[in-house]
Amino acid sequence: TVLGTETKYDMADLSRLTGWTRDELDQLWLWAGLPAPDPAEMLFNDSDAEGLASLREFRDRENFEGQSLASLIRSIGTTVERLAVWQVESLAKHLGSTRNLGDTAARMEAAAFAPEQTSMLLFLIQKLWMRHYAAAIHRLTTETILRRGVSDDDQQFPLVCGVGFAWIADFLDQTRNYDLPNLGRFVQEFHDQVADIVNANGGRIVNNSGDYVIYVTAR
Repeated sequence: TVLGTETKYDMADLSRLTGWTRDELDQLWLWAGLPAPDPAEMLFNDSDAEGLASLREFRDRENFEGQSLASLIRSIGTTVERLAVWQVESLAKHLGSTRNLGDTAARMEAAAFAPEQTSMLLFLIQKLWMRHYAAAIHRLTTETILRRGVSDDDQQFPLVCGVGFAWIADFLDQTRNYDLPNLGRFVQEFHDQVADIVNANGGRIVNNSGDYVIYVTAR
């Protein structure tokens, strides 16, 4: 249901339809952060074939070498994997709260409920990605203009920015008596509050884990 249409192609079919070799498809799958598919299993649909054929044409047209293409695909794969897990967990939490379900029942309900939300989530992802992509291009051009002529080395762009680090003081002492749900809520609230403050002031979160957040800002 989530994939949209019937899966009817195996890896050999996908190679024939898209022009990628089997080894290249295995590599793309790995870069995307997905488990290696069974070569004989019908895992792919027409949309997969069309997308991979377009990707091959893009690679050839723009002369993408392996490392650059790997970086591009890994950036998307890593991001959307985290995004998908976060969204499913958010749906489970919502259903557990609004329908008074235990954790196991809420997760099973989310599995049945999530496919119905695919079109809305795709809409949100597309629109927000476009906004962030436009903002990234704006930062790129602005920073380039501001730094034009400053460096004599054309190979190194002299980006100037501030790096910030936020953390929870005495984290172990504060959370010593927390059970797992309360610990998760405590850490999530910290990450959310820091993100709101950083984003509101023109910064960007670059890493967060447990009791710390690292961000950058041009201000």
